[in-house]
Amino acid sequence: VLLLAALPAFAGKILPQSAGRWTATAGSPLPDTTPSSAGPAVSQAILNEYGWVSTEPTNYASPDGSNTTSIQATVFQMKDPTASYGLYSYLRTPEMARTEFADHSSMSPERVLVLLGNLVLEVRGSDLARFQPELKSLVSTVKTHAQDGPFPTLWQHLPATDMIEH
Repeated sequence: VLLLAALPAFAGKILPQSAGRWTATAGSPLPDTTPSSAGPAVSQAILNEYGWVSTEPTNYASPDGSNTTSIQATVFQMKDPTASYGLYSYLRTPEMARTEFADHSSMSPERVLVLLGNLVLEVRGSDLARFQPELKSLVSTVKTHAQDGPFPTLWQHLPATDMIEH
């Protein structure tokens, strides 16, 4: 029992083999605890600042008429929900509109970000709005692996009058 407690919480895969019409492609990488696995958008210094633990990327493919559509989903595991809130805030860009996947989730045509406890889910692809069922399924699965806890509340105390979004 003590041995299990010593294993990292991210030892198993979080992202599912399938989500709706999406199926994980062969050769999708396993979870990684090296900062270089986080991708080009996030530097090692940023990851360290926010309390990064590991990254799990998975590529998915879906038949779409005569073509195959592919997307990439990445889960960033952070040390706690406050750390993941920081990374989510850093990764969110002004063109991303709020969504209803979670209390803290946003979307652009090519990118979805969802904050779930100590996890940040990022999905990249084309015209993602047409994949609502698959995205909801993915968020639901990832949420079961998240460590809950309080998020920072500073944003709730900012005045709404004359606030400029983003």
